[in-house]
Amino acid sequence: MRDLAEFFAVLAEPSRLAMLALLTRHGEMCVCEIQEVLELSQSSASRHLKALRQAGLLVDRRVGT
Repeated sequence: MRDLAEFFAVLAEPSRLAMLALLTRHGEMCVCEIQEVLELSQSSASRHLKALRQAGLLVDRRVGT
């Protein structure tokens, strides 16, 4: 039950929901593109994306450095 509560806590953040909606509409995006569209700082965008990855809602891949 705790895992389920943590899962919904991740979804309760409006910025994270906006990210999921954006990615659902546009598919794969770079962090910099998400930052620009949602007007978030790089650190904030990365923190939210990390929470979504840890909840199993996103998979990431790294290109370049």
